[in-house]
Amino acid sequence: MSQEQITIESYSEKAIAVFGDTKPIKDHLIAMNGKFNPSLRGNGDEKRAGWIFPKTKLDEVTKLVNNAKSNQLPQITEKKTTTYTKKETPQTDFQITKEMYLALVSRVERLEAELAISKKIIEKLSPIPSDLKASVNTKPTLTFEDDDDDEVSDESEEDVKAPPKRLLSKK
Repeated sequence: MSQEQITIESYSEKAIAVFGDTKPIKDHLIAMNGKFNPSLRGNGDEKRAGWIFPKTKLDEVTKLVNNAKSNQLPQITEKKTTTYTKKETPQTDFQITKEMYLALVSRVERLEAELAISKKIIEKLSPIPSDLKASVNTKPTLTFEDDDDDEVSDESEEDVKAPPKRLLSKK
């Protein structure tokens, strides 16, 4: 290797960069925790590929580059790799405890009470005639007649009123 092939330059206040033909020493640079960046700014703000290191590693990087130039690269003892493992969580079936059940029952009872109060308020605000009370308390049934006419009329849509406004606010 010639001296012009690999250069070490000051990149910023806290970093140095290694530019040039670094393929032969790539594993050594990785072992020293160097970060490769294909678009570092070089002289004159041109983009070039290089390795970035903190300035604290200047002596180590200089020694490595000098050894590479004299073909005396040390043997890499251990590559620093980090492996992440996903923690397994035990799969358990969901079970409702007595406290959870009682809390749900009390919520349902409270909602039923609020519904009864809402019905009473609605009845006081707009009393329902006695002849309609029987039909209001029963569940509506849907009946379909089989007509041969395929015409659809819009008259039934006009008769439909907007849903009533909510009288109680959510808590």
